[in-house]
Amino acid sequence: MNNKVRPDEKAIELCHPKKADLVLAVIYTRLDKAYVPIIKEAIEKHYLNKRKITVQNLTKIIEMLCYDNNLETLDYITVLSIKNRINPRIKQLMRNGIDALKDYLETSRGFSNQFAKAPLRVVEIDHTKLDIDIIDMKSGVNLGRPWITLGIDIFTRMIWCLHISIDEPSANKVMKAIQLGIFFKRIKSKYNTINEWEISGIPRIFYFDNGTEFDNIHVKRMINETLESQVMYRPIATPRYGGVIERIFGTINKQFIHSLSGNRKSNPQELGDYDAETEAIFSLEDITELLITYIVDVYHHKGKRKIMPT
Repeated sequence: MNNKVRPDEKAIELCHPKKADLVLAVIYTRLDKAYVPIIKEAIEKHYLNKRKITVQNLTKIIEMLCYDNNLETLDYITVLSIKNRINPRIKQLMRNGIDALKDYLETSRGFSNQFAKAPLRVVEIDHTKLDIDIIDMKSGVNLGRPWITLGIDIFTRMIWCLHISIDEPSANKVMKAIQLGIFFKRIKSKYNTINEWEISGIPRIFYFDNGTEFDNIHVKRMINETLESQVMYRPIATPRYGGVIERIFGTINKQFIHSLSGNRKSNPQELGDYDAETEAIFSLEDITELLITYIVDVYHHKGKRKIMPT
């Protein structure tokens, strides 16, 4: 399999014609981005259904849509090439009228896995609160639980970026996390870790949920114009599409944070007489250093993480 990612590739999400939140497949094209909605509409509404139209019919439909949008038409060979990128299994399921696709498709368990075929092709970013209280470094006042903004490279399962603060999720936090992910982190010299934080660079696709901090003009301009990458969003009300990053949040809290003083556990009943508020001893800077050390010296070297080549 060729894992090279071309910078001129555009992703086309193909959704169920009657269920816009169910992503069937993601295919790629090197055509101008103006053709993306046209191809998407033609395939979803006319090709993936019981009518079983031919590629020739599909070409005519795309020709009419191109004409309506003042675009040059696509020839039969180009349309055939696009059609051939669709998983035959999906075509068969849709054309045979099978409606229970969730039981059959890998995409129902997280479609980002399907098109993350190389490092830095897809990075998924989300937020959560850490299960620990932190204190102000100077006054010792308990500040409560900090928020972590974290990005995971879907192919390698390595953590690409993070940002930790006491503030609620915001576009500013997202941009700070992205900036950390892009550049060499040189954590070994900063925190005296055993290993370096090995993954950095610009992803082709940023995969977000539908929070307002992600659907932000400054975030999208940074990604689309400065980094020349693409933004993709999870279908609304489909938490299964964020399964990869949700599992990582669970791993960080359960396998690391819950071992530290001031932790709150996921289930308050597990704490018993333990008072997280009075036991908190770590500052924001402490937690940041401890968590980064855990990531580069433990997490990235467990399980089936595909370490980036040096």
